[in-house]
Amino acid sequence: MFINTTKNIRIISDNGTKFEARAGWIGEIPKWAEEHWYFKALCKDGSVTAIVRSPVVGQPLNGPAVGDPPVTIQPIAPKQPVKTASKAKQTPVAVEIEAAENKGVQAEH
Repeated sequence: MFINTTKNIRIISDNGTKFEARAGWIGEIPKWAEEHWYFKALCKDGSVTAIVRSPVVGQPLNGPAVGDPPVTIQPIAPKQPVKTASKAKQTPVAVEIEAAENKGVQAEH
């Protein structure tokens, strides 16, 4: 897992293995450190932020909070059709310019 730290951290496993990172560090942490209680506490208080890949529609998203269930992102259909430029409301000046151009008159902008 890639993380970003906001303060210096040191995690020591039960067998004495250490993981250390300085404030502002971005990088991969060992799998054993992800499971450590201190790492989970650092994630909860915001000292460590997990950096996850961009979500793909229909696939689970690995959330930044440790222990949260995965979230599935579903596509959302638009409620209304998108207006094109020809259907958009034009200002009175734009209407005058368009009318003049249609008549072959060069309008001053």
